[in-house]
Amino acid sequence: MRSRFAWVHQFFPCASHSAFCAFRDLGLERNIRKAVDSFEKDEAVRDKRYRVWRNWSTCFRWRDRAADYDRYTEKLKQAEKRKTIEAQEETHRAVTGKMLAVVFILLLFF
Repeated sequence: MRSRFAWVHQFFPCASHSAFCAFRDLGLERNIRKAVDSFEKDEAVRDKRYRVWRNWSTCFRWRDRAADYDRYTEKLKQAEKRKTIEAQEETHRAVTGKMLAVVFILLLFF
């Protein structure tokens, strides 16, 4: 059974979790090579680290967990957009009501 928050720290070494976070935070264009390159500045160590990270990726289901994280953050963004739109609608209703009141008063006197 998959956890609701599959991207959070699991019970494995901290080094692999840090590696997963580097992978996860690259966004939709992520891959292990890019994650290793962004994490490790020493070129001599990159190939060895790439093999280790590739094994961790398989063992700890990085792709699935990163996809779950992407869906979660997208839901948060959608909820925030919905709140913003609702606030804008309320503001527009208030402004429209005031404008109609002014038009009504002008029509009564002219």
